[in-house]
Formats: sequence, structure tokens, C-alpha cells
Amino acid sequence: MGGYVYDQAWEQERERLAGIEADWDPGTIRHLEAVGVAEGWRCLEIGAGAGSIARWLGERVGPTGRVVATDLDIRFVEVLGLSNVEALRHDIVADDPPEGPFDLAHARMLFEHLPERAEALRRAVSTLAPGGWLVVEDLDWSSTGPVVPSEAFSRAVGAVLGLMEKAGYDPFYGRRLLGELEAAGLVEVEGEGRSRILDARSPGVSFYRLSLEAVREPLVSSGALAESDVEAALALFGVPGFRVMTPTLVAAWGRRAEA
Repeated sequence: MGGYVYDQAWEQERERLAGIEADWDPGTIRHLEAVGVAEGWRCLEIGAGAGSIARWLGERVGPTGRVVATDLDIRFVEVLGLSNVEALRHDIVADDPPEGPFDLAHARMLFEHLPERAEALRRAVSTLAPGGWLVVEDLDWSSTGPVVPSEAFSRAVGAVLGLMEKAGYDPFYGRRLLGELEAAGLVEVEGEGRSRILDARSPGVSFYRLSLEAVREPLVSSGALAESDVEAALALFGVPGFRVMTPTLVAAWGRRAEA
């Protein structure tokens, strides 16, 4: 699976991913509850990251259910300690789909990174049982920015997105999700977008701060940013009253048609 510029072996990667969980887990859980995830369900968590949703699914489906949590690096999922959650090192683009079928497949902030996103989505759909649900969440970056304009922040965001786009990232994939799910053959497709305003006190702000810190070296070495640009952007997160609107996280869901 190409297209991902962040290193899960980085010493602060768990903290960076915890910022994603703080920002988005409540909404993700609301969507999973809405599609009916319940005791006994078979669930596939694709790109499990730090594992918070895999943990929630494991607790939700109980001992009669099953959760397969996949990622290229499963170090954060292996330590969950739930007997009904299997951590599987897996590439959704290159490897055969995990053995199913599943009542639910879910992925958050994954397909946007994949140059082969259409094939990855097709493979995710193929794992579903008839009537099973696919829930996908990806970002649309058109809404992001500081509440009070900041050249330092805008320059840093542009440089990070530019780095990711060179690896195949699509910063506007979220807005196309509903159409992509319909094109993949799903029915009852619906969606919702959500955004947040964060400041230095917000637990989730660490994701934005650490995402910049994690790619400091390639940004500076390529000339996309100077060290002073990075420091100026990082300093904003400690300024009282500094607030930033997140990109919009679009959630889309649909069912595989009954046989």
C-alpha cells in the first residue's frame, strides 16, 4: 500500500494518532451505531491505526462476534488484549481480502491516501456479506484554516498537503465518497460531513501539531518549508486564542445488495 508518508515507528506516532481518535471517534461511533452494529456481528476494521475503533467494535460485538483489524503495521492493535479482535498485517491493495464475509467493513482516513483507492474500495466491498454495511470516512480539506488568517499556518498546510499529494494523496476525496460507494455497487448510500474548531486546549490538536513535526525533515530538505516556517507554524498552537477549523470529515455508508 503506497501513498502514506507517516512512519508508525516514529516515537510520537501513537500520540499523533490519539489526536485523530480525540477529534473523530465520537462521530465514528455514532455512525457505526446507526448502521446497527450489535452483538454477534462480524466486523472488518481496515487501516486500524491506533486501534480505538477496533477496541470499540470488539466490546460492541461481544464474545459471539468477531473483529479483524488490519494495517501495514499492527503494533498498536496487537496490544488491545481482546480475545475477539484479531490483528492482521494486511495491505488492502495488494493482498487477498481477509477471510469473511463481514457484516461491517469500516475505514477512516485511509482511502484518501491510496493511489489505488478505487481498487481498494472494490476489495472492501467484496468482503461484505449480502446486506452488510460499508462505512468509509475521508477528509475534504477545502474547509480547513485558522479562524483568524495566518500566513504561517496556511504555508505549512499547503506544504504538508503537497508532500502527501506527491505520494498519491487526494485532499478532496471525502466529497466524492457517496458517488464512489454507489459506483462500487452499494445501495442505500447516505453520508454526512463534520468539522470542528480546535484550540491549544483541544485534545485533538496534537494530530495537527505532530503531523507537521513528523514530516519536518522531508519538507525542509525539499525546500517546501524553511526551519523558521515550521517553527512559526508550530508556535501557533501555543498562542492563547488561536483556533483552527479542521477539514471536513465526510462519512459515507451503504449496504451490499441482498443476494
